[in-house]
Amino acid sequence: MLSLVGEGQFGKVYSAIHRQTGELVALKELNSEKFSTKKFLREIRILLSLDHENVARCLGLEHSKKSRFLVTEYCEGGTLRDFIDGKISLNIEQKLKIIIDILSGLSYVHLQGIIHRDLKPENILLTVSPTGWVAKISDFGVAKIENEDREADINSLGDTGSPAYMAPEQFYGKYSYSSDIYAVGIILYELLMGKRPFSGSPKEIMVGHLNLMPFIPDDLPVLLQDILKIALAKLPQHRFRTAKEMKLKVLKCLLRLNTIIPDRNPFFSAISNSKGDNYIYDTVDIFDDYFDFLAVNDQCVYLANNNHLLVKGYQIDDNNLTFNSCDYYSFDGTISDLKSLDIGCIIVIKNKGAISSYTIGHFVDQFTSLYSFNADDCVSAIAPNCNWIAVSIKSKLEKNFN
Repeated sequence: MLSLVGEGQFGKVYSAIHRQTGELVALKELNSEKFSTKKFLREIRILLSLDHENVARCLGLEHSKKSRFLVTEYCEGGTLRDFIDGKISLNIEQKLKIIIDILSGLSYVHLQGIIHRDLKPENILLTVSPTGWVAKISDFGVAKIENEDREADINSLGDTGSPAYMAPEQFYGKYSYSSDIYAVGIILYELLMGKRPFSGSPKEIMVGHLNLMPFIPDDLPVLLQDILKIALAKLPQHRFRTAKEMKLKVLKCLLRLNTIIPDRNPFFSAISNSKGDNYIYDTVDIFDDYFDFLAVNDQCVYLANNNHLLVKGYQIDDNNLTFNSCDYYSFDGTISDLKSLDIGCIIVIKNKGAISSYTIGHFVDQFTSLYSFNADDCVSAIAPNCNWIAVSIKSKLEKNFN
């Protein structure tokens, strides 16, 4: 055991090193007076059944004559509470990505039939990845399996979560998957506003959750306003139906924010809808299921999936990004590769045993055919420098161009 890294309602958390593997882990000590053996065994059972990148992993159990410990993965970033209360600054893009992580983990947890009931910044752990912060849900100490011991919970108000993040129905001893979505709404509100919507004494907080509408400023992006209003609805049936539904709304908001990524080549983390017809946003899952290819140059962003290509033109003046064109194409065949050029992009299309390649300029009429031939089984690849294309049809074949 190395040091104390945190303290919660039911015990303390220490960092430690596993003697056999040398891995840095977290030891969660559970106070036997506050956390019964029944609850302890339930949390172990729940944790060992979960395996998701946005849920803190349980590695095992340790005990001594005086203490019991859950061994979990160590998250070097601490908790989301440390970020909110500390000096670490997160931009709006990073905040929304954290919420997306939480909702991804929550969607998985709900599919396992588990209701967390105590989501709050203290129970969201952060670790570092090559792409930024990754959030992980932890602390399933008061979690419930759907329909388990529900009658026994009616009068156990002190065992249903933290009042500042509790859904209105939880103050009456009721809960559902929707209660967790409400808690994520409170976390999102706090990340955006720097404070929770309701504060004061426990009674004042309860009155706020039950009777008052949270203040949502008009200068907040409209999509974010809508997300908060739905997630924080007083009645469960008026909230998002699932965590995945809320996740998709946050993803759409992230795409529309037009946030310029600092210290990188000019690019943006937002794509608006195609010619106002909401084509992109009608898909099932924007990131996971819709865009197979993305390329960018100094004038356009290219997004492709199946037989569709979206070309979004943009310009940056005085560090302000604006969109100046949007073109949408459909092809007879499937787009199998996409790369950007200084003057446009290259696409490779497969269609019923045929393979074709085109360059597409910045404007609609600038199509140039590079090659087209029939082949029952073929693959192709565009060189990283876009100076040549390799095509294989039982034997290797190359076609060069400048």
